[in-house]
Amino acid sequence: MSKETARYYNDKNALIDRLNSVDKKHLAILEYEFKSKKGPINDLRKEMLKYLRHGNKLDEQTFEKLIHKHRTGNEDKFDLFSEFLMFQQFLAPYEHKVIDDFVKQFRNEIINRLQLKGKVKHKYIDFQGRPHPGVEKFSLAIYDTRQDSKSKPLQLLVEFQDSSITYGVKRQLEKNYTIKPEVQSSVNFNFEALISFFEQNKGLVLRDEV
Repeated sequence: MSKETARYYNDKNALIDRLNSVDKKHLAILEYEFKSKKGPINDLRKEMLKYLRHGNKLDEQTFEKLIHKHRTGNEDKFDLFSEFLMFQQFLAPYEHKVIDDFVKQFRNEIINRLQLKGKVKHKYIDFQGRPHPGVEKFSLAIYDTRQDSKSKPLQLLVEFQDSSITYGVKRQLEKNYTIKPEVQSSVNFNFEALISFFEQNKGLVLRDEV
């Protein structure tokens, strides 16, 4: 998914093609959601939604013309957003469903392989948005079921960012890992190495003070 998102971020024509393929039912839902929202970027989104809802297809000239219309006089606000982030919500249902399905399968496989079913809780955090413009980042944390997530438990953590996957043992909200993490490329990711690493260290998470 990181490569797909990066393609929309870096390739304007790919983003335009994707916007042209958004389902009309979803466009109608978005139009309702944005109806009461204010601000120049939301005004752009509303006009873009109206344009697509009426069966029109974007080309690069129309796309840039609409952005220029709302950007003029509001450059300071538009400078905070890439073109991808302006319209990320248009794509969200499809993109997030793919990620959510993957994370669920990935999480269940880890828990089952480590024989942790009933012993741990899990938390999925999605970091997409303005703090990380153009970057897709999300993490999966697994921790002792007796722990409250607010108590900063030790956790088995997997972080996905761009084309890398980092995994290790880390206490929630702390910057540094408790156990030095392993970093793999998503292209050559070795799931068995992750399982072996977590098998060696799962005792730290289960023995963490409650």
